Amino acid sequence: MAEQTGIHWDRLKRHDAGGGRNINGNVIVVKAARDQEAGVWFVESSDVPGLNLEADSLDALADQLPGAILDLLEAGGGLGDGDYDVPVELIAHASTRVRLSAA
Repeated sequence: MAEQTGIHWDRLKRHDAGGGRNINGNVIVVKAARDQEAGVWFVESSDVPGLNLEADSLDALADQLPGAILDLLEAGGGLGDGDYDVPVELIAHASTRVRLSAA
């Protein structure tokens, strides 16, 4: 079933945080970036095809992830049998500049 969503569960990173392995051993990785001009954080890439979100803050983006990921997996038939947790790792990057002047 997971193949319908484009997610290859066997290729996702394995998660084991101090013995806290989840049932299926997978983690969904989401990479976020900051668009300085628009003033928003957005999903740059993820293990979930079609995950396109943006928000004013990184916290707001993180809050949107579980519902959006669940919706996409349900729509694509990518949910397995039973109830289990899959960790979502949000990796964010932003850049800025500092002006240096010769003294």
